[in-house]
Amino acid sequence: MPLTLAANDNGENGENGNNGGPPPSPPPSGATWDEISVAVDAATAGLRAEIDRLNRQLANTGDGIIRLVTPQNITIEPGETREITITVRNVGSRSVQNLFTLPAPGDDAPFTVEFLRNTNSISSLGANSQRTMTMRITANANAEQGNYALNLNHFFRDQIGDTETSTDRINVRIGGEEGEPTLEISGMNAPTATVTPGQTATISFTLQNTGDAEARNVNITATTADVIDPMTQSEISIPVLAA
Repeated sequence: MPLTLAANDNGENGENGNNGGPPPSPPPSGATWDEISVAVDAATAGLRAEIDRLNRQLANTGDGIIRLVTPQNITIEPGETREITITVRNVGSRSVQNLFTLPAPGDDAPFTVEFLRNTNSISSLGANSQRTMTMRITANANAEQGNYALNLNHFFRDQIGDTETSTDRINVRIGGEEGEPTLEISGMNAPTATVTPGQTATISFTLQNTGDAEARNVNITATTADVIDPMTQSEISIPVLAA
């Protein structure tokens, strides 16, 4: 929102523009009214220049958005310690400053996580740029086999100094081979009668992840013949589909 300044209208109402009141007091000792007027004009010009600068900065500010690139899944055995390379990317249109990433395992997570060598602290990350971090994860010796959530919370400042946050999630598999997602479509329900021109029909189905790891960035696209127009969206995106 642009910032503006408004000056009072002192006009020429009454003597010396003071609405007919008594004449103004003499200037402070050691100064003239002309000198004070010049100083006020200079200060006003400086304030207007600062406001113009802020308006230009606000107009040119876009979003910086931090997202996890890899890994999506981690497999670890009970009692094991692993060092994992984490890659994050600024997928936004502007750079971010003072990026700091903190691990946040779920309440039931049987493992501990720490970042090494301050690699989770990045002073600046430009738009469409990525960096790596090194994370150490240790599973409890008595950890039960299963899938657990590990959230990564990203804190950073935008170009005007406001603090922004984003969160990503890694699936941690304790025990067994590294899991893979498996997508299956079932319960397809389509009209059995002939669809005549101008008539509408509904097709429904169930999408399920029957694998042992969550599926990410699932995109479903419906393609039809040229003579059929989808009445609803022809593409569906699912960020995370749990196993």
